[in-house]
Amino acid sequence: MDVVSIALFFTSIVNIVIAAMIVMRNPKDGVNISYSLFAMFVSLWTFGLVMFRISDFSNGLYWAVFYYISASLTVTYFLYFSIFF
Repeated sequence: MDVVSIALFFTSIVNIVIAAMIVMRNPKDGVNISYSLFAMFVSLWTFGLVMFRISDFSNGLYWAVFYYISASLTVTYFLYFSIFF
């Protein structure tokens, strides 16, 4: 793994930790739920980028579809968060 992939993987882990901390603070608040969903999909998007970068050609298409879907859900949940906030 190169430096960029390691940085993306670290970013993915940090976003999952942030999402977990926010939702544990007040799990019934709509703002906390919407932001933690946004952070979770950002984490999935960066994880998909890491897997795409380190995979071979046969698995690359699967990971490309995965991170495109994750990116579109990131935008969706950011809109959801901005409506709640």
